[in-house]
Amino acid sequence: MRKIFSILAAAVLLLTGCSQVQKSGSESPAVIPEAPQEDTVLTIAAMGELPEEAARTINAMNEADNGITIVTRDYSGFYEGDAADGYTDDGMRAADFTLIQDIINTDDIDIVTSQSFFDIAKYEILQNKGAFADLYQFMESDPEVNTDTLNSHVLSLAEKGGKLYTLPAFYGISTLIGRAEYVGSKENWTVDEFISRWEEMPENSTINYDRTREEAFYTILRGNISSFIDYKNAQVHFDSPEFKRILEFCSRFEFNNGNKSAYDFDAPNFVGYSIIMGFMCEKGYFSSGENTLVGFPTYDGKGSFLTPANTCWSVSAKSSPEKQQAAWELIRTFCTEEWLNENVMVYKDYGTPENSFWNELPGFSLNDKFCRQLGYDISDGKYYDGLIHGKEGDYYVELPSHEDIEKLLDYINSTEKWEVKEDSALSLIVREEVFRYFADEITLDECIELIQNRAAIWVSEQQ
Repeated sequence: MRKIFSILAAAVLLLTGCSQVQKSGSESPAVIPEAPQEDTVLTIAAMGELPEEAARTINAMNEADNGITIVTRDYSGFYEGDAADGYTDDGMRAADFTLIQDIINTDDIDIVTSQSFFDIAKYEILQNKGAFADLYQFMESDPEVNTDTLNSHVLSLAEKGGKLYTLPAFYGISTLIGRAEYVGSKENWTVDEFISRWEEMPENSTINYDRTREEAFYTILRGNISSFIDYKNAQVHFDSPEFKRILEFCSRFEFNNGNKSAYDFDAPNFVGYSIIMGFMCEKGYFSSGENTLVGFPTYDGKGSFLTPANTCWSVSAKSSPEKQQAAWELIRTFCTEEWLNENVMVYKDYGTPENSFWNELPGFSLNDKFCRQLGYDISDGKYYDGLIHGKEGDYYVELPSHEDIEKLLDYINSTEKWEVKEDSALSLIVREEVFRYFADEITLDECIELIQNRAAIWVSEQQ
């Protein structure tokens, strides 16, 4: 099998998700073009058309004399219903179910990504089922992409029982963030610290610029739901004391009965939900002098998450050893310095300086050396000097310093949780019962009991 790295290095961007969903009625998923019989054929599961950049890369590989042909099997045709009328959970589940059956029961699929499903939680569940190959075995003989060159801490968080079933080429930070003048400089709070700090806030303060129960729930709990779910052991922990206390805290605010909030951007704001996806932002966004990353309130004060960004990659456990190695040659590319140097920072040229700009591919690179150097390059003004062309005139923002870059990298390496995306059905269960509690239709204890029982049944059914 001939190496394909030189072709893959020309890729422009990672897969970033579904672009156009087809109507149901397809008898079988679409594939692209028929491969010569002597080639190793790899099949990628997709949910909709691949982005143009990915399709262009695959086309280049298929046209090259490299012994590899990649085809795409599109499962969006198994969506039940007419997508033109709007997506439904039931329709999306039907497409996801078909893909899951093919992954588990056949050897037709070789590469699966976090974007292969309508619901990313299905990707997490399959990892726990052992549906994918352990990627550490390929790193052992790879001189460039291995546990020495990649962020070993991030890899350890993504592991399942010491095995790595997914390669998160890019990742972000999921956390709550507050202005230091209100929240101080201490990072990552316990539930007691969160409530105590709130009680010191000025009168008329807000959470995410709002004063409703719904917004408090969305800000504090919705982004933290995954910490109460254990897919591996088919357990949920919504009956934990911290979930109850936070829910009770949210009920201090007024109930908006599902109506649109009137945000107050002039009032003192306590915290807001944030996903940090790179270095290319204003200095004050993450520097200790302006803002503090306080995490989500937990019993142990370790409530921040690292979260998948862009596409995570997996290799089917049912594929042959030859196909698994060929699949690794593809997915490793997104962690090589050559590919990263050519693709992470892209200049969007729209004809005039006012409309053109540098764009950073969302997420921090898993490649340790490249990740740090990119931060320094942005800090040193390699790509832009902080000039922003605003509607009301030009202005400058202060770029992050090297100290800010190191502080953010330290925060990444001190974060001890990997975000597990909850299924949409499970999210709906929580929201339904919480909003009934907010509407005073049920008590707090009844709300928690209903969520715990319904969620436990749902998680057990996914095994």
